[in-house]
Amino acid sequence: MRKRRRRFLREKLVEKGVPICIECGYDLRGQIEPRCPECGTGYDPDLLKQPPSLSEKLFE
Repeated sequence: MRKRRRRFLREKLVEKGVPICIECGYDLRGQIEPRCPECGTGYDPDLLKQPPSLSEKLFE
């Protein structure tokens, strides 16, 4: 049950724009290949794109 809870929380963080591996929680910022170096799980490279900052949103 603990594993499912951790995965659920990681999925929510990813939805909010935090670039972490869903399987192990490894911070994926700065990665070149779309694969977690810790556990080998593949991920969507678009996950690493930074969301616009608040100032960018204000001046659109």
